[in-house]
Amino acid sequence: MLHRVVTVDQANAMGISKRQAYRYAEKGKWLKLQNGIFLTDPELVDDELWKANLASLLLHGGAGALVSHRSAAILHGLEGITGRELEVTVPTNARRLPLGAHRTNWVDPHPVIIDGLATTSIERTLCDLATVCDADVVEQALESALRGPDHWCPDQWNEGLLGDLRRAVLLHPRRPGTFRMRTVLYRRSDTDRPTGSFTETVLMQAMRKVGIPFVRQATVRIVDRKASRLDTLFPDFAIVGPLMLVEADGLEAHSTQDALARDLLRQNKLALVFTIRRYTALQILNDPSGVANEIKQVMLRIEKSGPNRINGVSVTYSENEFLVVDQNRDARQEAMSRSPRRAS
Repeated sequence: MLHRVVTVDQANAMGISKRQAYRYAEKGKWLKLQNGIFLTDPELVDDELWKANLASLLLHGGAGALVSHRSAAILHGLEGITGRELEVTVPTNARRLPLGAHRTNWVDPHPVIIDGLATTSIERTLCDLATVCDADVVEQALESALRGPDHWCPDQWNEGLLGDLRRAVLLHPRRPGTFRMRTVLYRRSDTDRPTGSFTETVLMQAMRKVGIPFVRQATVRIVDRKASRLDTLFPDFAIVGPLMLVEADGLEAHSTQDALARDLLRQNKLALVFTIRRYTALQILNDPSGVANEIKQVMLRIEKSGPNRINGVSVTYSENEFLVVDQNRDARQEAMSRSPRRAS
């Protein structure tokens, strides 16, 4: 029994005849989901009821049926998908076609099981999304799929998935959704790190629409006069010309006192040479275009007046990396001052 869904045959194995199963449905004890498929707990609601309906569609579709498209994206935890669509894919030679199912002759070589439900792989799910969603939604899902498990380590991300998608687009140029997926992939290079959150993705899309030339998740290396490392930071977005950084702050950024202290220390280091603009998730999600236009106005104002300059501090940019040289600091002395003194 999967998500409390049974077929007539499964009910027979439990000692319940076909006639009894339909009688249970008539009395409201069971709920008929498909012909010969029943939900044994009609009181299920929300997410559990949605999964039960997906289970019934898989049973109705038979061998080779997979949860797909927006339903698969939700199971994979991809961002940008709203609602609870019921979508499955069955082979073209399937004898039964569940309501709203997609037929395909594209066999997914790497299906996965999520919550007991046979589901298309992430690569296939993203390609399927491109057939039913616009490019912005597909991009939001892609960024979350590329993101590594650790938000604080942007260097660790799923580069292999990006390569797989690019190959799929090249090998199958006429497959449905290929043009939209190609559009999404064209927006980023192979070296672009994924955004750190859904809020960042929304802000990125808004800045792109108003023509802001940003760099996402750039590396900022701060060194002393001897080229010894002082710190390495990864701001959300950087605008190279005016030396401007844009940060999208989610709730987790200031959820604890330690997180707040860490974030303020980080900002003080970046403020050596960069102009920093910070926006909350609420601001960005409620009015992304307004935030993007404000960023553009600040950027234009800095370009007219020139970026911040501090004596003894210089900055250069190359290949998604800023190198900040602070002649006023000594990494060795700072490390010694932070270490506990040894007892004499």
